[in-house]
Amino acid sequence: MRVHLIAACGVGMSALAALLKAAGHTVTGSDENVYPPASTLLEQLGVVVQAGFDPARLDGVDLVVCGNAVRSTNVEAAAARERGLRTASFPQALEELFLTTRKPLVVAGTHGKTTTSSMLAWVLRQNGKDRDISSAAHRAISARTRRSGPASGSSSRATNTTRPTSTRKPSSSTTGRGPWC
Repeated sequence: MRVHLIAACGVGMSALAALLKAAGHTVTGSDENVYPPASTLLEQLGVVVQAGFDPARLDGVDLVVCGNAVRSTNVEAAAARERGLRTASFPQALEELFLTTRKPLVVAGTHGKTTTSSMLAWVLRQNGKDRDISSAAHRAISARTRRSGPASGSSSRATNTTRPTSTRKPSSSTTGRGPWC
């Protein structure tokens, strides 16, 4: 499936891009500003992300995922609606494409997400459950580690999420659209 991410350089959306690529999808993206560290990670994954927004980038796309920063007035989001393309918010795409076959542990909040996620990842690894670890922080630390060696307290290898994903298609093309798409 060909998936286009609008606002692809956010922490969550870049992690979603990594999951989509690992699942074998073709992923493209756009964002108002394209800069490291997300642009570097996405480039390493083979995800082409272009600065600015252009409806022509939606040609041949099967699914458009809108990040939380995207408003309905975004030219790509508006074009996706006008063309009748399937659209989903970031949480809808994550749930429907990846979480229906798993029991997710979610870390949220204002402060401490990276630290808490790292500790949770360590506990899971110690108990033989590391194959499903997927977090933006984990991937960023792993990418940095591959370039320069382990940082204090970090893992020396990235985990690859390769479990089968759901075959259900996001149903938001007709209902369930958030305020973004």
